[in-house]
Amino acid sequence: MLYSPHEVTFKTGALTTIGDINLFDKEEGSDQPKWTTKQTAGTLQNVYFEQGDVAVGKKRTYYFWAMPTKFEGRREMTMEFRTDANDEKLGETADEISTKWRVKQLAMGKVHRFQTTISAPKGDLIITEVFIGGTEKATAWEFYNPTDKIIDLKDYSLERYDLNSDRRTYPSSPTATTPLISDVGFYKVHIDNAAKLKTTAYKLPPHKTVVYLSYEVMHFLTIPRLKARPGLAYMIGFGNESGPYSERAKWPKAFHSKKSTRYLLVKNENGSRVPVDAFFWYEDNAPAYYPTVTIMRKPGRDLPRPRMQLKSNSDWIMRRRKEGLDWGYRFGYYYDRERLAGFTHGAHWLDDQTAGPNAPGLDDQNGFLKERPLFAPDFRDGDLTFEKLLQQSKTRPYTPPRWWTKERAQKADQ
Repeated sequence: MLYSPHEVTFKTGALTTIGDINLFDKEEGSDQPKWTTKQTAGTLQNVYFEQGDVAVGKKRTYYFWAMPTKFEGRREMTMEFRTDANDEKLGETADEISTKWRVKQLAMGKVHRFQTTISAPKGDLIITEVFIGGTEKATAWEFYNPTDKIIDLKDYSLERYDLNSDRRTYPSSPTATTPLISDVGFYKVHIDNAAKLKTTAYKLPPHKTVVYLSYEVMHFLTIPRLKARPGLAYMIGFGNESGPYSERAKWPKAFHSKKSTRYLLVKNENGSRVPVDAFFWYEDNAPAYYPTVTIMRKPGRDLPRPRMQLKSNSDWIMRRRKEGLDWGYRFGYYYDRERLAGFTHGAHWLDDQTAGPNAPGLDDQNGFLKERPLFAPDFRDGDLTFEKLLQQSKTRPYTPPRWWTKERAQKADQ
């Protein structure tokens, strides 16, 4: 796992500065980094900075000095250091890595230096994109290796849990379980880039994806185009409905969805079943309800989570169904400040080679950002019906985080 620190938050009434610091953009006539600020005492003191990734086993030192404004007596200050910026829509943030510490006896007009060590995150295989179609069998799944080590897909299985008849609870045992690599149930391997990636079959190299899709899923990009994407290692098809060998009976049911189904990605560790990542398994154990949609994990949200967070800023965004646009990317877009206006809301598609504030009008060139916009749904709503989905797609547009630059988006799949 890479550690990508880029935001520090001060929580105290003693500080009144909120702004951005660019360590590589100096003030005119000075060696000091440029700092753009706004003065306020009623909000969190968020400071955004960008200094690149830190690999596991490496160290990087960051220096922060805080000089409080004038006040009487002494104050305490809590400082939070995290890798994912605060979400303006939901307010709270589900932290990739976050550490908090309290500094006591904060004195007026004195410079305070804070020192701490933050451990590098431990990664594992994660679910990064799921397409939910109109029928139970029309699904597609993407899994991503965010670590710097090769992952053996044979060690992992997907567990499906269907809602009980009371519509409030789930069974304690899975409704169905399917190994990610199995001799039974998968009809065709559409893409196998093992040789190109210099690995052996079904070993997933660092920062690569594997996609599973049913025969009912229409992918809008051609196989050659998907195969050329640097991040896609394998694309595996589900069983066919008909045929002399009754492929329908072998169809892997753990990948089905009843739009209230929740899932666990589990790992076999020395014979023990270990939950790794979750999809629509809410942290407060609430039932899941979701419409026909494409659901994608946000950039930077690369830590596996055994529960899907509801009360805090979710790892996930949505778009109205459009299959296959992001497969092989982590993700297919990046932040573009020139395109904050208009239908793109600051997202620039990697496949879009144009520059400037105006995105192409044709959907197959702009990543279908106009026809199928990216948006950050409020998962706390509970029953995400299709009507609510359409409304939220208009009222909750998603802008990628500022640190998700074109260079970082391209590097994520190399």
